[in-house]
Order: sequence, then structure tokens, then C-alpha cells
Amino acid sequence: MRAEAAEQHVGIAVPTVPEWACSLAPDLVMTREISVAGGVSAELRFSRGRGAGLVLARVDGVRGLAAEAMRACVADVYRRVLGTLRDGGVPHPVRMWTFVPGIHDQLAAGMDRYRIFNAGRFDAFTEWFGGEAAFEQ
Repeated sequence: MRAEAAEQHVGIAVPTVPEWACSLAPDLVMTREISVAGGVSAELRFSRGRGAGLVLARVDGVRGLAAEAMRACVADVYRRVLGTLRDGGVPHPVRMWTFVPGIHDQLAAGMDRYRIFNAGRFDAFTEWFGGEAAFEQ
């Protein structure tokens, strides 16, 4: 899998995974379309290399979601990314890149898209690591 040039998405450039990261996991294993929380679809692509894995997740329609739907969507996608890594024999994520369009747009009182994204990511990692108590250690 090669890193592609930045794509245009609703009039803005969307960043891509750096070439060096793609070179660590060059063999495409799986590509699939999934439905995720919030009623949107996502594409997951999993590639492997010697001792490394790379999951690319692209979610369409996130910018149109309300706050709670976005939080559920982010949590769902992160659970699937983490599960894909685990099932692919790469259970320890080292680096994640995330692009969130309209990151500072307000979605709820005092809550911008970035804070809601972080809450969804926290939900997924809390589950991944066995509950909130795991973060107290």
C-alpha cells in the first residue's frame, strides 16, 4: 500500500498516512465497507508487514452528525480499528493519525467537534483497556 497524495474532500485537502508508515505494512490483507453508529458508512483497510500492521479507516458523513451520534460513531470506528489490529496479530497500536473535518465547529453547548471526538475515542480505549479503573494505574 502506498501513501497517496492528499485528496480533496469537500473543498479541503485531506492528509494521508506518511509513506514511511505505509512501507512498514505494505501487504494489503483486507478492505471492507462497514456501517457504523450514527448511520454512516466507513471503509477499513488492513495491511501487514513484518511485525507491523496498518489500519486505515475512512468515515463518510461525520460532519453531518449531531454530537451524540458523532461520539457513538467515533467510538464504534475506534473499536473496529483496535479489533482489526488485535485480530490481525498486531495488538499494540503505536501511532494513530486522525483527521476531523471542521474540528472546531460547535456541535453542542460548549462542545466543539474535537471534544466530542475525544469523548468517543476515550469510550473505545476505555473498553479496550478494561474500564476506567485501568487509567488510574
